[in-house]
Amino acid sequence: MSTSAPKAEAKTGTESGTKSGTDPGVETGRTTGGTTAVENLFRRHLENPFLVLALPPGASAAALEREGQKLLAMLAAHLDEAATYATPFGPYARTPELVRAAMAELRDPERRLRHEWWARGWSEAAT
Repeated sequence: MSTSAPKAEAKTGTESGTKSGTDPGVETGRTTGGTTAVENLFRRHLENPFLVLALPPGASAAALEREGQKLLAMLAAHLDEAATYATPFGPYARTPELVRAAMAELRDPERRLRHEWWARGWSEAAT
């Protein structure tokens, strides 16, 4: 007696819970694999490259590279001061993969602008 799970069908934007005119990769409140879209967005903003690298949004490209390399070396040496970084919601774990991803994101000018916008909002709210 074999029971097989029904095959998942591809859904269009309105069927999958997205609103028209929004990012097709972002769902509005539905869960996907145990994680809601809100949780995914929250995690994405906590992993803002400027937060991960602990640098202000106006930092130069050289400063970003220098800080990223320094953090990677500190993480490789298992230094506690590099293990976490500050976010608006408390400390968050920093990993070498997260540092590398942050550096890669900030090398792309368009992506950097998006991350700068979010980081500037947090820094202005904190003052």
